Order: sequence, then structure tokens, then C-alpha cells
Amino acid sequence: MVARARKELKERRYEQEKRLNRTLTKEEQEAVYSFSKERTCSARRHVPKIAGQVVQQISQRLGQPLMLNATNFERHYETRLALPFPVPDESGLSEHRAL
Repeated sequence: MVARARKELKERRYEQEKRLNRTLTKEEQEAVYSFSKERTCSARRHVPKIAGQVVQQISQRLGQPLMLNATNFERHYETRLALPFPVPDESGLSEHRAL
């Protein structure tokens, strides 16, 4: 994911330099990168909502109430993205399911 984002930024910078037929100024380079940061932040805001919808769909298919703690999910997403996120059932008594 990070490699793809870097590649896109590099391509966007190259395209602008090609279009202008010169290297970008420092301000122009910052504009390219700030656009990417805004886009990344915008996409990240939607992740908890999408994860909640996935948990809801799984809950319906299993016929068992599951819940997603948004605060814990966001903390997990920021610090341990590569690991599965445990989703307990609503009673909290049965085993956790990983998302």
C-alpha cells in the first residue's frame, strides 16, 4: 500500500514536470505531496465505517450479534494494522472472531 502510494506520487510529480518541461519548485512539490496527504486522511476517515458495515454483514450471516468498538478499532488500525482485529460477540462470553 505504501509502495503503491509512493509510486503514484512519483508518477504525478513526473507528469507535472513533463507537462511543464522543467523540474518542480519546492512549493509545487509540496502541493503534490499535500494533496496526497489530504486524500489519505480522507480515505482513513471512512475505514471505521466500512469495518462496521463488514462486522454487521458477518453478524447477519452468522445469525449472532457482533459489535465493533470504534475506539479500539481505530487504535488497532493506527498501531497494529497487519494483525487481525478481534470482534467479540455482543455478550462478550463466546470466543472472539478476527476481522
